Amino acid sequence: MEYSGIDSELIKHTSFYRSEFMTPDSNTNNSRKRRRRRKSNPRANLRRLQHEEVMNDLPAATAQVDHELVPTCEHEFVETNDQLEDLLQHVRGVGKFTYDTEFIGEVSYWPKLCLIQIGTHERVAVVDAMTDIDLTPIWEAIADEDLEKIVHAGEQDLEPVVRHLDRPAANVFDMQIAAGFTGLPYPLSLTRLMQQTLGTKLGKGLTFTSWDERPISAAHLRYAADDVRYGAAIHHELVTRLESSGRLDWARQACTAACDRRLFEFDPRLAAKRVRGAKSLSAKHRAILIELVAVRDVGARERDLPPRSYLKDESLIDLAKKPPRTREELFEVKRLPITVAEQMGDQIIEAIERGLALPRDQRPEKPIRDELPAERFAVDSLWTYLQTHCFANGVDPTLVATRDEIVRLFRSHRGGNGLELGRLKEGWRHELIGEWLVQTLAGEVNTHFSWSGEVLNSDTNQSADAVN
Repeated sequence: MEYSGIDSELIKHTSFYRSEFMTPDSNTNNSRKRRRRRKSNPRANLRRLQHEEVMNDLPAATAQVDHELVPTCEHEFVETNDQLEDLLQHVRGVGKFTYDTEFIGEVSYWPKLCLIQIGTHERVAVVDAMTDIDLTPIWEAIADEDLEKIVHAGEQDLEPVVRHLDRPAANVFDMQIAAGFTGLPYPLSLTRLMQQTLGTKLGKGLTFTSWDERPISAAHLRYAADDVRYGAAIHHELVTRLESSGRLDWARQACTAACDRRLFEFDPRLAAKRVRGAKSLSAKHRAILIELVAVRDVGARERDLPPRSYLKDESLIDLAKKPPRTREELFEVKRLPITVAEQMGDQIIEAIERGLALPRDQRPEKPIRDELPAERFAVDSLWTYLQTHCFANGVDPTLVATRDEIVRLFRSHRGGNGLELGRLKEGWRHELIGEWLVQTLAGEVNTHFSWSGEVLNSDTNQSADAVN
């Protein structure tokens, strides 16, 4: 049964796309706090150290690629609304553009956006997101169904669209996802993808560096620009391969699913599953954890901190395992920071009470229980069979299903109460795997795999029993 314990007003308050605490005024007020945080933040210190090392020894630039869709012009640095308007007018004329961002995520609740890169087959531009420039036209372009956007592993790059416009990105082609349908591994880095499609490696990037330094160096601008310079050419090569194999529609379905706005909204149930140690909790204590995760998100958002920086996972697990019932007991929890107990004590106690009061039949679903040896062997066999079928069809199985999904499928098959196909009963997954699995488990078809050159092939035929 779906978990229903979270207070509706709390969910509304912690919705991922609401940004009450990230207005320009609050950014200004919190800038000094962020600078202080960075001094005591190990990840921020590492970023600073690597930034200094890179500036002392800049890596070589990417070799020039001879491709008609790779622009040879210098990048533009966009700092004004007029420059941005001219750029977007060009983009709309072309009908598609490559999009990327550079941000810093370890010092604030929302990642600090520093640069936005936009490229077509004719122009490459880097937008300074830290000026007073109005970025809304960019978000509007990314949400425009008539414009195709080319990204690589674009989940974090697309999130601001949902947050600022309250609607998702549209018509997005994610090169990393698409590559997984062309006989290439998923996930594949942009450097590797460029090497596989254009025959040249992208120069060593400056990903983990201080993108918020101003004035920004010419080297940083050049490497940021290169992240979108080759997008149109890679997109062309991938689409050509997908059209040849007949898998373009599958790839586009997967890219569209990656833009689902629900993926960008804060969901305490999903967030609780990502808490380290959550799998060890009973259903009763997981219900408490979900409520606590929601409270942590509120506290972190109000103080403009990453949730785990505000309250560590270990503290949440301690609170869920041995839930205090009073503020006095709260201060006895060893790994709970006193400042958090003082700031959010009442909310934490209320969250614990909500979790404890949740009826047994409304508690969150239990994780998959441990498999017995014989069952593990059988599931591994089925999982390997499914993976082999995916490889033979040029699709990386990581895109298709998880092993946990196969465990549920196997157990439903063994129980004889109908197959629990989950995602495999819909869309491209059903075409590739779903129907084939149903027929395979029913003994209706047999699949033969063969190796030819460097390619794995499959041939599925009706089984002799099914024919008889």
